[in-house]
Amino acid sequence: LRFKNGTLKYLLKKALLRFFPEEFLNRPKQGFGVPIGEWVRGELRPLAEEFLLGRPAQSRGFFDPAYLRRMLDQHLSRSLDHAQRIWALMVLEAWNRTFLDRENPLAGPLSLT
Repeated sequence: LRFKNGTLKYLLKKALLRFFPEEFLNRPKQGFGVPIGEWVRGELRPLAEEFLLGRPAQSRGFFDPAYLRRMLDQHLSRSLDHAQRIWALMVLEAWNRTFLDRENPLAGPLSLT
């Protein structure tokens, strides 16, 4: 009874009707925000600085280190929100370190220490 009369999770929803209104149980899916900006200002700051400004990233020459430093400083000082851009560049750098810098990309996860 996971799918009955076009209703997904029919049995689960039927059981939860006594706790939640039908409108709640049948509403469309909703996404949720992830506080990347705050993480970059907090516990991810050292990793962001290493990934964007470290020797491996700079030696590739893909980006202007002065621009990256300015972008990171603007984000950290809250004068501009560059969270999505910084996250995308961090993911790109993780990809570079996995697939360009390593002899065997399948050797396991990156060591971030």
